[in-house]
Amino acid sequence: MAKLLYVLTHSTDEPERSTAALGAAAAAAKRGHEVALWLTDEGVRIGVKGVVETIASPERRGALESLNLLIEQGAVLHCPRACFALREFQEDALREGARLAKQYDLAELVADGWVPVPT
Repeated sequence: MAKLLYVLTHSTDEPERSTAALGAAAAAAKRGHEVALWLTDEGVRIGVKGVVETIASPERRGALESLNLLIEQGAVLHCPRACFALREFQEDALREGARLAKQYDLAELVADGWVPVPT
């Protein structure tokens, strides 16, 4: 199975887009692929406690439901430190499954065989 790294750049700013991306990642995880998230720009908010709970899209599975499935499947949420700090979040704001990442971590993930999936 593939190792898929979903790159999310949106969250509460574009709920339909972020919900669709989380749903696609959850579907891949359900089919047995290894899945991780790279949460950059506004997408970093997905790695913060309480934010995904506010994202809803009536046409699709809820963002929280998809994220919970991903975390249950062992997905790691990579939150670039620069994006996190720019939004003035503190490390204790990270939700379960999320970790702060450095920019070079993205290159390391790709070098380790993770395939970036833009959303």
